[in-house]
Amino acid sequence: MIIGIESLILGLLFWRLFPGSKFFNPQKVDYHLKIKQMKRFLTDSYMLRLYFVAALLMGAFVSVYNYLTFRLEAVPFSLNHFYIAFIFLMYTFGVFGTMITSRLSKRTEQKNILKGSILFMIAGVILLLSENIYIVIFGLGLFTLSFFAAHTMASQMTALRAKEGKSSATSMYWLFYYFGSSILGSGTGYLLHGTSWSYFIIFLIVAILTAFLLASLKFNNIHKVS
Repeated sequence: MIIGIESLILGLLFWRLFPGSKFFNPQKVDYHLKIKQMKRFLTDSYMLRLYFVAALLMGAFVSVYNYLTFRLEAVPFSLNHFYIAFIFLMYTFGVFGTMITSRLSKRTEQKNILKGSILFMIAGVILLLSENIYIVIFGLGLFTLSFFAAHTMASQMTALRAKEGKSSATSMYWLFYYFGSSILGSGTGYLLHGTSWSYFIIFLIVAILTAFLLASLKFNNIHKVS
């Protein structure tokens, strides 16, 4: 409810205070061109790596927020649902992740920011193995901040790569992003149900590490954001 009210207020402020578009010229959509662009992006190894990075990271992120509740309501935490609900306030750390990425991108290579963010995600998810609630909270905050930093960087790299057909490139990015959310975000639940929290976290580490390896492959034509 709080997030909804904040979003409404921000939407009204945006509507009233932000200037209208000056350089946007509406054009008819050429669907054949869009399909051709999407096929090109799906055969571009650079784009494919970014798309799979998005899918893996988003899948891991959604998995944590989907199932951490069950971890916190069980022993040794045995938290009330009222307190568990507050874990979603950790989403606010995503704002800081985006801000940090924006600042770093002015003086650091994009792939290094992406790789560093993914490594911090791994560190955060490892802390979720702890049975100390304060360490878990810190780990969740680090994991969330790092995820949004990595996602911001990957989506930015996608848009910069697509000199033509940016809308097609970013739409493909979001398609993979939400595929990861749907497939991993639900599939890991079966893993958790059949095994334990430790195996669940190990699987997420493997998924995030795979994203790191994809991000570590050579990217050509990467420039600093001016």
